[in-house]
Amino acid sequence: MLQKYREAFQRLSHSFFKPTLLAIVSFIILVVLLFSTFFFRSVYLSLEQDVYDMAKSQTDLSARNVSILLTDVSNLSAKIVNDKKLSKKAYDRGHRDAYLALMNYNLTFYNKYDNLMLYYPGEDYLLTLDGTCRVEVAFPKVTDCDTLMRDLAQSDDQAVFSTLDYGVELSDSQVIFAYSFKQSMLVLFVLDHANVSNLLGDGQPDRGDSLHLILDEAGKILYADTMPDEAMLTALLAEQEENDVAKRVHVQDDSYLYTQNALPYGVRLVTLNRVINQFDGLNRLVNMTLMCCVLVIIVGLAVLGISILRGYLPIAQLAQSAQSLIDPEAGQTPVSDIGTLRQVFMQYGKLSQETSRSAQLLSSEQLKGMFILRVMNGRYASQEENDHICEHLGLSFPYGRFCACVMLLDRAPAPEELSRLEPVLADLSGDGFTACFCQADDRCSALGVINFAQDNQLPAIGQQIMNRLREANPQFPAPTLAMGHGYEDMQHIPVSYIEARAALDYRLVFGTHTVILYDYLRVSEANEGAYPRHLLDAFTRGLLNWDVEAISRELRKLTQYIRETPMSLQQVKCVCMEISTAFMREAHHISTAHPFNEESFDVFHICEYASIDELSGHITELSVAMQRYLQSTENLCQDNDIQRCLMIMDQNIANCQFSLEALSDQFSITPQTLRRRFKNATGKTMNDYMTSLRLDQAKRLLQDTQLELADICAQCGYNDLSSFIRLFKSKTGETPGRYREIHRTW
Repeated sequence: MLQKYREAFQRLSHSFFKPTLLAIVSFIILVVLLFSTFFFRSVYLSLEQDVYDMAKSQTDLSARNVSILLTDVSNLSAKIVNDKKLSKKAYDRGHRDAYLALMNYNLTFYNKYDNLMLYYPGEDYLLTLDGTCRVEVAFPKVTDCDTLMRDLAQSDDQAVFSTLDYGVELSDSQVIFAYSFKQSMLVLFVLDHANVSNLLGDGQPDRGDSLHLILDEAGKILYADTMPDEAMLTALLAEQEENDVAKRVHVQDDSYLYTQNALPYGVRLVTLNRVINQFDGLNRLVNMTLMCCVLVIIVGLAVLGISILRGYLPIAQLAQSAQSLIDPEAGQTPVSDIGTLRQVFMQYGKLSQETSRSAQLLSSEQLKGMFILRVMNGRYASQEENDHICEHLGLSFPYGRFCACVMLLDRAPAPEELSRLEPVLADLSGDGFTACFCQADDRCSALGVINFAQDNQLPAIGQQIMNRLREANPQFPAPTLAMGHGYEDMQHIPVSYIEARAALDYRLVFGTHTVILYDYLRVSEANEGAYPRHLLDAFTRGLLNWDVEAISRELRKLTQYIRETPMSLQQVKCVCMEISTAFMREAHHISTAHPFNEESFDVFHICEYASIDELSGHITELSVAMQRYLQSTENLCQDNDIQRCLMIMDQNIANCQFSLEALSDQFSITPQTLRRRFKNATGKTMNDYMTSLRLDQAKRLLQDTQLELADICAQCGYNDLSSFIRLFKSKTGETPGRYREIHRTW
């Protein structure tokens, strides 16, 4: 018995058993090590990123505190320079009156800061919250007051100065934010070094592991916790990173987290947080685990090579047996065993594909028929998609105009007659035109698309088609052809089909076996209502913005126009077809995640209506269907961050200082993520959505109030009246004054 087991083990030693077992064990060890490596590395990176994020968030909070204060200062300064009681003339007339006028402003948010001053170039005194004083009293630490006042007088618009440049020590330095008005008046907001330090530290004591610097556009230091040496300052100025971007830098053998934030008045806040190295041990463990993984991979590859060599004999025997299965016509006979097996499998795959293709794929004629029905019904997303389909089917439309054609046969052709008609219908072309038809299931009618060069060719084209059919089958009765109006692109073929159907109804007048053109049947404009092109254009603009109120309003106008205007049934069907195709086209552009019932928008369904009242009811159904679809898309906006973002934007419609960059700072996600989630939830960019909010506010004020246009412009968050008028006209198609005349309710 023992001898039998020994022989069995010897046989196994010459097979895949031992190498395969070693390969499996190596693979399991490799998986465990890789999992451990990725786990430790993810923990290491997560902890390190948390430390960096905490430092970054603290820096952003400091920058936001400074930005809020400077924004308030800018707003107050703008009010002060526009106050006539504080102008230079008023100051010259009476210092006391100017002082009282300054005290009338709400300056409560300055209580924890230092001082607010007004400086009139050419005067020896400054107007402060405590009265008037000389420059030496206002800035007692400055040794060169004349140079300071001269630089202040020469500043334009908004500027920032530091008393460090005028002989003041760092601990006694002050930062001066100047707001100039035509160089005749300056509003000065002064912050001491200690107050700036408290503002940047958010009331926290300095731990000595961070450094704050405020630099102007030229890189000059306006404020520093401690003055950096020349080498550190040179290294910081060499960094050219974008705002709100954190990176790790090395300065003088130390690692820092470098962050730069943009502030008002054209200055920037640079923060250096010392990087601690408490994660180095974990990093070394990760590196050791990676080295073990490399070692296991080397061992596994060696075992795999041995197993391939030890197990090749069975493969060679299998390849020798498969030689008889190779098709001699398949090409050159393979010289290797692996090549033999590969060729056998390739032959099997080709046979399987051919069998599957022959059982499942549609014929070329069936695909052409589906394409014609799709075009008749307006079911294509873009011209590019249409061109690809035509190229695949071998169709060519080289001319510039298109029309629909309906062919009616007296009876269904017999099989032999059908075999002669089908090749003609599949390839109809002549001088200046080309056509493509698909037969109905009952073989008694056919639909076609005709591509031609000029409208005056349509009668001759119809006769050429009739002649080609007679030549192919002389014994078969000639068909009746009805052709719609020609259009410049395939988007209007559904309308042309409705016109062709209307022309086909006139065969009782013109007789069968003739060519009937819709253009010959048009009623004069004196007996027929004008086509509501302007209402359809307004409806399309509402679809572009997906404004439910505007869509419903324009649909009501169209319904009222249809009821009150003596339009023909064919005109009303064309109107309904344009409404439905425009809706489907824009709905597919917005989203495919919320399918809607397309049957009620079908061109063949529309053609079955017999009265204007019935068709008007269908227009109302279109409105309800569109509202339901839009309401389904609004469910995407339930994201809490997006709801909060929408609320903040709605609250800042009238705020001309509001910016989307400041809005992004109020969320714990990156601005890019916020913009992407906002677009996915609303279908609009944040800029477009804010513009639509402000324009809707302007429309309401124009309709319901008698405010002046300048006041409406200000309440909608715009400073420039002419820019507001241009924007309003580009979005609505009307000037604000014209819009008020049409829509006002008073």
